[in-house]
Amino acid sequence: MTDPRFLLEKHIKYIQELDTHQDDLQYWLTEHLRLSGVYWGLTALNLMGCCDALPREEMIDFVLACQHDNGGFGAQKGHDPHLLYTLSALQVLVIRDALDRIDTEKSVQYIASLQLPSGAFTGDNWGETDARFVYTAFNALSLLNRLDAIDIDASIQYILSCHNFDGGFGFAPGDESHGGAAFVCLGTLAIAQKLHLIATDQCASWLSERQLPNGGLNGRPEKLEDVCYSWWDLSSLSILGRVDWISWEKLMEFILSCQDPEGGGFSDRPGNMVDVFHTLFGVAGLSLLGMEGLEEVDPVYCMPKKVMERVMKGRRAHSRLCVAKVYVTGTISTSPDNTTMTSTSWDPWNDEEAVNNTPVVPPIQTERPPTSRPNCSAALWEEANKQAPVPQVKIGAPALAQRTMYKPEVKLLRRESPSNSSTNLNALQQKSKRELEEERKEKERRYAEARERILGSGNANPSPVPMRPVSGASGASGASGAGRTLVTREAPREQSGVLRRPEGPESGRGGFRGRGRGGRAN
Repeated sequence: MTDPRFLLEKHIKYIQELDTHQDDLQYWLTEHLRLSGVYWGLTALNLMGCCDALPREEMIDFVLACQHDNGGFGAQKGHDPHLLYTLSALQVLVIRDALDRIDTEKSVQYIASLQLPSGAFTGDNWGETDARFVYTAFNALSLLNRLDAIDIDASIQYILSCHNFDGGFGFAPGDESHGGAAFVCLGTLAIAQKLHLIATDQCASWLSERQLPNGGLNGRPEKLEDVCYSWWDLSSLSILGRVDWISWEKLMEFILSCQDPEGGGFSDRPGNMVDVFHTLFGVAGLSLLGMEGLEEVDPVYCMPKKVMERVMKGRRAHSRLCVAKVYVTGTISTSPDNTTMTSTSWDPWNDEEAVNNTPVVPPIQTERPPTSRPNCSAALWEEANKQAPVPQVKIGAPALAQRTMYKPEVKLLRRESPSNSSTNLNALQQKSKRELEEERKEKERRYAEARERILGSGNANPSPVPMRPVSGASGASGASGAGRTLVTREAPREQSGVLRRPEGPESGRGGFRGRGRGGRAN
């Protein structure tokens, strides 16, 4: 039974009505998110146990209409292909069990073509790179069972270069640690079975510090809480097996407080507008917290666990090989009729070369998933596994000893020292003197122009005429002029090469101080 605080019926109705607002401006302003929105809504409905709340064929037809000839998918019909929307399309087709409706090999080639020699991936042909796209590629290729199409080791090194000293991850090497970056980096490592390369507790400690007193989680220190981090941070802790490092009760209360009690859906914070993005991650976060009545969610793929179990059915041998690849290497061969399998393996920790930290894990040759072979049923494949099982993972002391935390290299950039310091210093000093002299002459020229403009151009080389206050002058004093000070001009003084600023009256109109003629004193 679902928790009564969870507005199940309202959330279902909210998602079902999302596509009925086509006369709303907001609908078209979010067109660039359309395909991802379909994935968000469909996944949320599946987690709430309403798999058929949206029309299946209409949804599949829309996804197929977004695919391009190169195998990639755009966010909407006519939009350029992008890695993010390619993953969303594949996730929708996997949930709908309709992968056979597309040429998956084209999508594999499209994704693989976006990998760079550094191991990073670009989002599209325009070159933007960060850790999100590495995770997106690994997620998509894992769903297609084609991780062999890319250089896994190079991508893992790129992900490790995003690992920071505080235990978190940035979206790119040197970036600030971020909760979303932690999810994509840990998700990539989990898919590649490389989580042993990081310090689990240090990373989990940074993630657990993201919880605020109100129970919500933020993405970075000193930031506000947000429902979406109830997924990014919480799923990362789940991947690391450290969900109990935060307060479940407080986080659940915060997520539930972000519901819209009238129209359904979740917002980022209580009282804000809802959207399908936060609705999915609010529901997914509650699923990770074990709310009764919700389907279990896979913390790595953000898809229902029952869907992932169906996807992985028939791949047991392949999955076990991926796990064993870190520790056990071997080769696989199949019979001509693709119905039996034999394998050979060896334990590298019993090999002297392996103990000496020499790379001893060559690529394992694997066949395509058995489900893609004609006339090959899952039962037949399971029987073949029983007859020739893949070796189990063997973790010995040497393996545990090599589990060290990745330490990013820190480089200090310094200026190169001059080859002849005294000569270069003198040259810089001489250059500085010349610049100062030119600056002084330029100031003199501008001052002379201003003085000529103010005092008149009758004298080609006018001299400043200072003014001297004179007290007690007669004729100007009286009832209205008592206490005033009269000003007389002094004769110009000859000063060799010295330019003096004219001294204006302290008050009154016509002076030179303040904001020009007649201005106030500053």
